[in-house]
Amino acid sequence: MKIFLNGDAQEIDRTDLSVSDIMLSEGVKSPETVMVQLNEEYLPSEHFISKKLKDGDSIDFVYFMGGGR
Repeated sequence: MKIFLNGDAQEIDRTDLSVSDIMLSEGVKSPETVMVQLNEEYLPSEHFISKKLKDGDSIDFVYFMGGGR
């Protein structure tokens, strides 16, 4: 299946891939601090394990950075 990860096309051999699986395979550090957009909709973190990706899905990881004055 083909998905779009942070705007880049990716070919995936698995069809049972969850959002958590893709976060793990992409080496997302501190997943509890990452927001996920699935097809331009924010996905609540409690659905990361159960939400399975489908062909053509677009998934984006949104990181929040602290700092400033």
